[in-house]
This record gives sequence, structure tokens and C-alpha cells, in this order.
Amino acid sequence: MSDVIYDDIFYVKNVDPDGKKFDRVSRLECDSESFSMAMTLDVNSQIYPLNLNDKFRMMIATTLRDDGLQDTAEFEPHANYYRLKQFEYIMYGKVYRIEPDEQAGDSGKLSVYVSYGGLLQRLKGDAYNLHGFQLDSNVYLLIKKAFSDYICPSASESLEFMPQSRRLLKFADVLAHCTPEVAEYGNCVSRNAETLTKGHCAKEFEKLVACFKREKARLKVLLDGTFCKAALDNQLNIREQMPKYLGEETQLFTTKCVLQELESLGPALYGALRVCQQFELCACPHSPPRTASACIAHCVRRAFKDKQRFFVATQDDTLKQQMRDIKYAPIVFIDYKTILLDKVQNMSDKIDNESELERVRELRKEILGEAEQKRKKKKAKGKNPLSCKKKIVKPPSQKLSTASEATKTANGKRRRKKRETGMLTEDNRLNEPEN
Repeated sequence: MSDVIYDDIFYVKNVDPDGKKFDRVSRLECDSESFSMAMTLDVNSQIYPLNLNDKFRMMIATTLRDDGLQDTAEFEPHANYYRLKQFEYIMYGKVYRIEPDEQAGDSGKLSVYVSYGGLLQRLKGDAYNLHGFQLDSNVYLLIKKAFSDYICPSASESLEFMPQSRRLLKFADVLAHCTPEVAEYGNCVSRNAETLTKGHCAKEFEKLVACFKREKARLKVLLDGTFCKAALDNQLNIREQMPKYLGEETQLFTTKCVLQELESLGPALYGALRVCQQFELCACPHSPPRTASACIAHCVRRAFKDKQRFFVATQDDTLKQQMRDIKYAPIVFIDYKTILLDKVQNMSDKIDNESELERVRELRKEILGEAEQKRKKKKAKGKNPLSCKKKIVKPPSQKLSTASEATKTANGKRRRKKRETGMLTEDNRLNEPEN
């Protein structure tokens, strides 16, 4: 049996429907968002108050450890009790009754009853979603509120990554890991509400900022059912192997649409469904649910607009091609029984090169203390042919015949040739006719 039996988002639709029975206990009637489950739950209202229309995440698990090992009878201080930090309200109890739902009248519905030291819980819904419960087994109930109306204070102006004058619903997952810091800062503000100035609660706020930066730096991986099915077939622990391969702490997410798709495909993918239910839900607005590939593509595009990025873990070739077209979503897949990273696209290379060049320019400016001089463009020299007047070609002139014509000899010298005059030679005189 998986260590996570059930995980879903609930909202409170009624508080103490039969009236207040105990001073410190409230009975809540809740409905789930993903699996159409109805829940009745008793909580200690003094320790952890829940009001009408509040939303919270509820997980039922067999252990508080995050490494897949079961709890022992003795407390281990060095064990990885990750869920103690992840959730705000935890109870330990025992499953004492499992029976078919009498009101439904068919075998497809079940009701599971759990007792947490006298505080009772009843889960009612589809048997397919409740078959992980076993009679007389010990379980943990873990609850964490979902932030909805918390507004960032004016001190957040010092944070470049935290938008001003915007609701922090999108930061609920990060702030949920910083619950002690949030509570400490909130208590300080409430104590000094009447005399609050700019310097108040600076120490508490710095702790909150440090926690926020630490959680924000974790790599976010968005998984679909095909990746979880491949991990199950290859016996890979995703939560353990993903940080080792990527070299950083990771935060694993899935969506409601992915869970709905796995649930609709039947018992063949029940193992992949149980694996997906261990991870946090990335908020998606789809109602009715879309296909897993369409939902993941929507979440990736929306995260990029908010200056965030997801690694997409999938075995679906169609979804891989969509992510390659988007060009800013790294793809993770399983092959040869190991986790592999798809080839980085050209657009990602271009973005990295531009960022590196910008970093080099900034370093050069800091070291040399002067801005980089731009090269002057070489211009064409000389006269502008378009502004010059065209040359006028004169017609050839006829030269008058001179008294003497010069001829050239073979060696290039000129020899003057005399023109014959009216003088008669002896030969000419002899040839003249007689009168």
C-alpha cells in the first residue's frame, strides 16, 4: 500500500450544522474539488480554526516520512519527517469502520470512519478512491490552509520578484512552506498595529524574505500520468531521483486534470494515479477538466508570464513536441531506467548567450569604469557622383589643310613634305604642247 492514501482540496460548506456541542471542537461539513467526496470532520477550533468557505488541503498518509519508509515505535530525530514542515495541523488516529453507503444504495459508494482520539472523520464517495483504507490501520491526517485574500504589505517593495498590489494566491505554495515565518511576522504586525511604522517588524520580515527566497529557488517539475507510469514500471522513486539528476532541490507538481484523466482510464493506471496523488497540485482553472497535455501546456504558459518556469516530466511525444514549440520548457523523460533531460532548444541557447553577453558588459563597465564605445561606421569617401555635373563631350573639329603635311617615317621621325609650286622643271617644259 502506498504511504499516501488520499490527497485532495476541500472547502468548508457548513460549520456545526447541529449546533455547538463542545467549546473547543467544531464539526465541519466539506466537499472536495477533485474526486466528488463528502467529508465530515471534527477539529480543535482553538488550535486550528476553520471558517465557512475556507479552502484547505487534506492528506491521509500512513507515515510522516518522505523517503517511503514506515514509522517506527521510537522517535528518530534524524529521520526525514518532511510532512511535519509541509502541513500545519496533524492528527493521528485509527480506521475503525468501512461500510457501503446506505443512502446511495449501490456497492459503488463507500463510507470510511476514522477516530483521532475522539475526534471523528467520515469520508463518503466512490469506492475506487477509498480502496486504499484498511480496517484497524493507523493513519495520519494532515491539513494545510490555502491562502486566498492575503495582501502583500508595503514592505514587499524591496522584493523585485514579488509583485506590488497583487493578491498572493499564486505564492500560496511557497508561503505554505514558510508558515512559522508568516505567523511570526503577522503576530508582530498585529501587536504593533496602532503604532506601526516603517522600522517595525523588520527582523521578522527579513526572516520571511529569506524563507521565501529559499523556497522560490527550488526547481519546479510538472508531471503527467505517463511519466508516473514509466517510473512505476522502472521502479524509480521520483522524489528521490529527480533532485539527484537535476542537481538541485525540486518541488514536484501535478494538476487536477491529470488526476481526472488517470481516474477515467480505469484500474490499469491505478498505480500511476497513486503516484501522482503524492505530489502537490498546481492550480488550474479548467472546469470541466481538459486533457492532461492541454492542461500542462496552459500551466507552463501561464507560469512563464509570471516569470516562472516549469520542468515538464512526460513520456507523451505529442506533449514533448508542444513543449519544444514553446521553447522555454525543459523536458524530462525516462529511458534506459533512468531520468534524462531532452536537448536544449536553439531559442534557449540564444537566451543564455544573450544573458551571458549582458553579464560580460556589466562586468567590463564595473572594472574599467567606462561604457563600451560603439564602432563608427565607415563611410564612402570622395565626391558624391549624384551631385556632380555630367561631362559634356565636344564633337570632333575639322582641321584646315596646312601648307605642308607631316608624315612619319619608320623610325618615328617626322619628315616635312613640301607642296609643289608653280615653277616648271625642264621635263615639264618639254612636255608642254606647242602653240
